[in-house]
Amino acid sequence: MTMAINKVVKFHLEEQAYTLRQSGKSFRDIADILSGTSGTRITHQSVDRFFQEHTNLRDEIIQDIIERNDTLIATSISQSLDITAFRIRVTHSLVGLLDAKLKEEGYKDGKEIAAIAKEIREGLNDMDQTISPLLPSGAVDNNLGVTLTDDQLLASLRLTETDSA
Repeated sequence: MTMAINKVVKFHLEEQAYTLRQSGKSFRDIADILSGTSGTRITHQSVDRFFQEHTNLRDEIIQDIIERNDTLIATSISQSLDITAFRIRVTHSLVGLLDAKLKEEGYKDGKEIAAIAKEIREGLNDMDQTISPLLPSGAVDNNLGVTLTDDQLLASLRLTETDSA
């Protein structure tokens, strides 16, 4: 003998039934409200059977919400880390470009160097804002293993001053 699907389940009214029960409604009241929602007659016996079969409904609903939330969080973190990895590659490239420009003999375009340095700084700030909430304080190293020497910084400043003169 096959048992019929409970109408509370058939019409996906589990959460509403649980909420109504938590608010102190009787099985008859719940049946009347769910009948109105579904557009079909649901008896108080059906509601009673539903709660007998789903004694852990609250736990089932909470577990489902947690699983969906965990998946969303994992996806979000993965995407954020992918973007950060890309920013790191771009910033490394910009640091290399800046270093090459500073080593060029007779290179006088200080505005370009300042623009590259600005992009590097903004990239590092973006990465810090993205990564720092995920890590303990002090765990983010913004120099990415590259530090400009005082000579490089001074050369950049001199070139910038030359352009603005």
